[in-house]
Amino acid sequence: MEFTLKKKGNAAYPSNEFAQESFDKIPDGTLFKGEFVKGRNYMNLQRYMVFIGVLWRNMDFEMQKRFGVSRKFRKALEWISGNREIIPRKNGPDIEIVGSVSYESIKSEDEFKQKFSALIDAALEYFPTWTKEDIQKIVENEIINFM
Repeated sequence: MEFTLKKKGNAAYPSNEFAQESFDKIPDGTLFKGEFVKGRNYMNLQRYMVFIGVLWRNMDFEMQKRFGVSRKFRKALEWISGNREIIPRKNGPDIEIVGSVSYESIKSEDEFKQKFSALIDAALEYFPTWTKEDIQKIVENEIINFM
């Protein structure tokens, strides 16, 4: 069983509802051993998705028409940015697909930041008048407005 904990003072508490449900299954008085692995910051994944939304809304109609939906645009950007995985096949050549940015697939915050940075670089090809700083400001404002 695996779940995340949040440290507060000298105690650790389940970090979310799923973690609480898993934690509740452990009988009282049970000793258990854990390994400390710093978790990913959920806000970075939120920034990632807000970033895609900002790009989609600022894209001209012809470009939106080309992709149809923002999910396809996101997958195209991720492909261009080099976020890919190889799926081995028994019969035939391996298949290269767009990689995932889910918590399960990327354990390290540094790896996530590298993928996000590569995605921003790929997006700048579609928006040549923007800078990374422009994008960061827009995304932060979107998150603030969302909350």
